[in-house]
Amino acid sequence: MKEKLKKLGRFILTQLKKIALAIPVAVLMNALYVQCTKIGSELMLETSGVKWYVSDAGATKDDIQAISDIVNKTLSEKGIDPSDFDVNLILCNSTNEFLWKALVWDANHQGVTRYLFDHIVINKSLIKENRMDGFENSSLSDVVIHELCHIYLSKRLSKWKEYFMESWKNEGFCEYIADHSTIGVDNGLSLFLANDKSEIEKTDHIKTLYFYFTSRLKTDYLLGHKNIQFEEFVKTEYDEVALEKEIRSAIMNGEYEYMP
Repeated sequence: MKEKLKKLGRFILTQLKKIALAIPVAVLMNALYVQCTKIGSELMLETSGVKWYVSDAGATKDDIQAISDIVNKTLSEKGIDPSDFDVNLILCNSTNEFLWKALVWDANHQGVTRYLFDHIVINKSLIKENRMDGFENSSLSDVVIHELCHIYLSKRLSKWKEYFMESWKNEGFCEYIADHSTIGVDNGLSLFLANDKSEIEKTDHIKTLYFYFTSRLKTDYLLGHKNIQFEEFVKTEYDEVALEKEIRSAIMNGEYEYMP
């Protein structure tokens, strides 16, 4: 019995040493990553709740302030206080820069939120024109709002609950607040009403865009049309097939008009 207690003690001590080593290493890696993402930034501007790091040498602080004003106005109108955020926002000047700063392999991402580092990394954008490069239906301000809403959800619900929130609710809420549509509304509604799976699943890219479109559509129907409260929206387990059928019927009967 005595020997077993000694072994247990040694085991616990070993684990504590590992934890003691892991903590400073994690802190160091965090700091290193944060600093690396700022490499290449031509200017930095701090606005309400957000530090903007910009690689585009042609952009000015006035350009960034104009985007920030749109973002803050939209968030405030939806009842979200921009000053509650405390994040670093990295605007990349190339897709390659985005891939390594966002730590992703897929260039089709418009933006990525890294909760652990309080970082948002945005793919290549045309800042002066307020639009994303290569994403015809997306403005830069829309994408920034979308990613900030992920941070908002993690703060309002906790990171744990936000992480395990159903994907369509998570992404749909962010799209809803941003007033963003991944594909043209007419095209999206046509696909939705036809409900032709073979058309939707032609490529992974179309499937992904359609997922974001329908997620926002369902969120708009529930929060905007049926006036469901946020807490009820989060906790209710919806039958997605039945919900989509209900929305199709409401659109065709003229009871609901989707106007993002």
